[in-house]
This record gives sequence, structure tokens and C-alpha cells, in this order.
Amino acid sequence: MNKNKEAARVLEHPNGNNRREIATPRVSIVHHPRRDFKRQAAKLVLTVCGLVFLASIVGITEGGGIPAACYTISSVLIANHAAGALLSGNREE
Repeated sequence: MNKNKEAARVLEHPNGNNRREIATPRVSIVHHPRRDFKRQAAKLVLTVCGLVFLASIVGITEGGGIPAACYTISSVLIANHAAGALLSGNREE
């Protein structure tokens, strides 16, 4: 038996198909839940930080003083971190 016939016999599919595709890549149809969760969590944090920022601006105008200014600064810093996490998830890996 020559090598081509022997290889064909080895690669024969059990269901009767003539050949088996070995080099085809497997494509996962399942979404990556961790990446989706990270994206949704970053969007939620950005939304909450925006609301806290607006509330702290109102607090500053009403005379809230130093605590309102601390809320403003902290909401900006947390929103910056969340935006960085959101944008890092969009990069090609």
C-alpha cells in the first residue's frame, strides 16, 4: 500500500466522510463573560462617578465646603481609572 492510501485510511472519518479537516481552527461561539463583565462594570462606575460629580458640584454651590470638594476630586480620579479599564478592554490582544 502506498503512503497516500495509508494516510487516507488513517484520516478517514468514522462516519464515512472521506477526509477530516485537521488544520481548521476552532472558533468559540461562547462570549467571554469576564471581558463583558469588566466592560459593564466600568460603564456602571463611570455613570455613578458622573452622578457623584454632579451632586458634589451642587454641594459646593450650596456651601458644602471641603467634603464636597473631596467628593469631586475622588469621583474624577475613580472615573479616570474606570475609563482606563474600559479603554484597555477595547484593545486588540
